[in-house]
Amino acid sequence: MEHVLGDLDGKTDVLRFVVGFLRFRDWQNLSSCSRSLAASDLRRFVLAQGVLRVPPPPLTRGRIRSDALPAASYYADSFLRHMEPDLLRCVTSVKVPRTGMHLLSLLRVLPALRSLRFWDYPYWTPEEDEPQDEEPAINVAAVLQLLPSLQELNVADADVTLAELLDMATPSPVAGVQPSGGWSLRALDLAETDVVDLAPLVVLPQLQSLSVRRTNVVTLAVLEALPELHVLDVSETRTLDMSKNWVSTDLSVLQHLTALRSLKVTNIGASDSLELTLKCPELEILHLQNTRLTDLEFVRELLNLTYLDIRWTHVGDRRPLAALEQLEQLLLDTRERGAPPTAEEQELPVPTANYEWLSSLHKLKKLRMYKHNYQDDIADVLREDVEERGATVVATRGLTIPMAHRVPSAFLKYASREGALNSLELPPLVDYSPLSLMSTTLRHLRLQQWCADDLAQIVALGEMPALTRLSMSLPPTAQVMDLLPLEGFVQLKQLELLDVLFEDLTPLGALVNLEKLVLSLPDRGKRQLARRHKDHQTTFEFLVNLTQLQELSLVGRVDFKGASLLSGMDKMRKLWLNATKVEDAAPLATLTRLEMLDLGLTPLTTVEGIPRLLELECIWIPEAVDCKTLRDPINFPRLHSIWHPDDYNCLWTDHKF
Repeated sequence: MEHVLGDLDGKTDVLRFVVGFLRFRDWQNLSSCSRSLAASDLRRFVLAQGVLRVPPPPLTRGRIRSDALPAASYYADSFLRHMEPDLLRCVTSVKVPRTGMHLLSLLRVLPALRSLRFWDYPYWTPEEDEPQDEEPAINVAAVLQLLPSLQELNVADADVTLAELLDMATPSPVAGVQPSGGWSLRALDLAETDVVDLAPLVVLPQLQSLSVRRTNVVTLAVLEALPELHVLDVSETRTLDMSKNWVSTDLSVLQHLTALRSLKVTNIGASDSLELTLKCPELEILHLQNTRLTDLEFVRELLNLTYLDIRWTHVGDRRPLAALEQLEQLLLDTRERGAPPTAEEQELPVPTANYEWLSSLHKLKKLRMYKHNYQDDIADVLREDVEERGATVVATRGLTIPMAHRVPSAFLKYASREGALNSLELPPLVDYSPLSLMSTTLRHLRLQQWCADDLAQIVALGEMPALTRLSMSLPPTAQVMDLLPLEGFVQLKQLELLDVLFEDLTPLGALVNLEKLVLSLPDRGKRQLARRHKDHQTTFEFLVNLTQLQELSLVGRVDFKGASLLSGMDKMRKLWLNATKVEDAAPLATLTRLEMLDLGLTPLTTVEGIPRLLELECIWIPEAVDCKTLRDPINFPRLHSIWHPDDYNCLWTDHKF
């Protein structure tokens, strides 16, 4: 998590923040500090853990070109020139707007700077008829030359040039040793950049972390010159092999990276099968999903692997997985179905499923099983029951999942009884009875697709005392589910129920032990349905029974208006009401333990109805709402972030756009 240090313009006394941040977690959230910091081990510790996010210069009224803004003067005069030497030595991480490349020289005054990240500058909007200059490419070599002690550099999703690295590198006097610029860089993120040639990275043999995700690199051969790589992400890279006239990605170079501990090779859009040879005995994390991988023999040598994702691959024989005795998390898919295959499906070769190897994974904690070709499969099941013109309102017969779209549950019988399997993610199963074998250990169950019958089967298994978290989401359909079986899950402490729209939520009132409830509506299509059929909107009266709630998310619930239903939840710490129809925030003033409150994209016009929240640390409000009340240090002593849309924190610039 990145921790933000905000406005250093001297208007705010840091002392009240430091005093208020004595609890252990509080050092993460320092908001602003004055120019005149006194020496203090506590303050030095707090600042060393933070990120100095440089605020943007104020926008000048009228038409004036961006390069005419007194940016450098603003940054220096705001805080850098006035910071005490002790404070300068504490700052280790900095975020810089991409439009502030010319300000990098100012960072040389930070002797302990180790991490630099470029971020979007969301506040400057040029006039419609004003010509827009292209963003200059970030010269990685120039950055390293300016800040030679930098260890982490993130230039993701930007125009980048690497070629100058070769020009600035110091020739090595030792034969066979690559040139070096005397740089200390250990981590480089080039994800989603326009980089094509990675050859200049040969001058950075000390790199330990590299991401070239979603780039069009011509070749990965340079990786052989980076023997110290611990973390590598080459996902979504692809090159065109003109000799074969197809897309191909040559990963043979990976066999030379013996120090790897985390490797991501996902969504490789190659036309040929993926072949891997890995000789990295310390590898712990391996992502291979959505590739044309066919053989798993190489994993027999990866005895320290703890995380493996092989979903949507072409692997047939999975028996090599039995060698992974340290594996804790496994993600895979299955082509098995609960009904005999159709004539068309019989033409496709489907390997015989064998799950005996699962019994060897004694340390497996989380198993996530998916249906192969899940997206195509689910499209055959769903039926939209609301016509585009709204003539038919809502079907009430509910959704049933036929056996042809269910998965046999035999694989669960092979899960090791010696292990600590406590988390399962499952497609709809033919039979849920194997869950009873893990009733004393299973804590989290996630259902990818379900109907009332699935819930009823699970409840019928009897007591599952360890099950405290249940996660489910409804598909984008207007059919109404029966949630009555949820009354049987009284032991739940966390329930995530996404995209429920016209369902009767009354049964949730029986879950009096809930501490976290997510009823968000992320599907925008369902939000439109809610607006179109207001007469069928559900009620949230059940919330008054859930007095133990500490976290509640109603994001996107355009059918929720009554914040008064929440006024009795005196244990609430985090509340998400983003994109709801809440018009009055006054009832939330009784939630005195609130630490986080999201009211963004609501019709609120004022937050003056919340005069005092002593524990509040961050809040999101609509852009038009005046935040003056919230900036009172007496009534909101712990508040460090007041967010508007587009990531605008009022504490940076005192609410001056």
